[in-house]
Parts: sequence; C-alpha cells; structure tokens
Amino acid sequence: MAIIRPSPDPVLADVSIVGAEGLRLRPATAEDRPFLRTLYGQGRSDERAFVGWPDAEWEGFLDTQFLLQQLHYARHHPYADRWLIERPAGASTGPIGRLDLDRGVATWRLLELAIGSADRGRGAGGACMRWLQDSAVRGGAPAIDLHVVHGNDRAVRFYRRHGFAEGDSRSATHRRMVWRVS
Repeated sequence: MAIIRPSPDPVLADVSIVGAEGLRLRPATAEDRPFLRTLYGQGRSDERAFVGWPDAEWEGFLDTQFLLQQLHYARHHPYADRWLIERPAGASTGPIGRLDLDRGVATWRLLELAIGSADRGRGAGGACMRWLQDSAVRGGAPAIDLHVVHGNDRAVRFYRRHGFAEGDSRSATHRRMVWRVS
C-alpha cells in the first residue's frame, strides 16, 4: 500500500524556495520511504535515552510509529502535499528534510517540517517557513496552524520566532500553534 502521495497540485509539484539557501521541494514517493523513516527516527532520538531499549526493540518501535504516522496523515489529510526538501543540484546528495502541508482547508495545516540532524541549524527550516508563509499570503489562506508535541521546546521556539502563537487545543499530547496572515 503506497501511503506517500505526490502533490495533487502540479503547479506546486516542483518548487524552488526563494532565498539564499536555494532549496527545492519535490513530491515524496514510495522510493523515499527509507529516507523518511530515517528522518522520523532522528526526530525522536531524544526519547531513546529515557526508554533504555535494546537497538532492535527501539528500531521496531520506530518502524511501527512511522507507519502509524503515515497512516494517520493518509487518512486525515489524503490530499496534503508531501514534499522532500533538497539543496540545489551539486550542493548535497539526497534530500535533507520533508515538508507536509494540507492546503485543502481554509487554514492551512503544517503536518510536518523536519530537517535531518546533519542539516539542522543551517537555515533550511527558516527558508521553508518563510516560503510557506509567503505562499499562504499569495494563496489567500487566513492562517497556518500546526501541532507540536508537548516537551518539544526547540520546535516551539522555532515557530514563535516565525510569528506563531499558541492557539486553542483539545489535545492532551500536543499544543496547537497558529500564524495569522496580517
């Protein structure tokens, strides 16, 4: 079963992010699953110290959680854009991150913005966020919202730097953050 779907909007299927970083988005495909699974694991690496599981158990847990995440996105956001973030040709080999965005609702929902651990702190996340906010303005969206798991203070600080504020949330595990087009 292919869970990763390419962008339903061919206009945005191959996008360059404006900025000095020169990043490019391309639709994620089933062939990108190994990279996406690795990226998912990197995003949860801080948890590993708390559980103390052997490698095989930890990797099995991550495999299951990654699959559940993909199934959740496919079920609740079936037409979301699912992109890989790449540096310009020749600048690196392979993707450096992912950006999943549901533009099928008035308030755009950022499902996932993840940058691989080797590329964090080098401006890619900020470039993607600026591109996303500019796109929301051009696309007529009133806002962008997202959910951050409680305890992910690094992500909360990142989104606050980009103008997101806490929004109403009914979740016990995640906080909702909203950026409103002014």
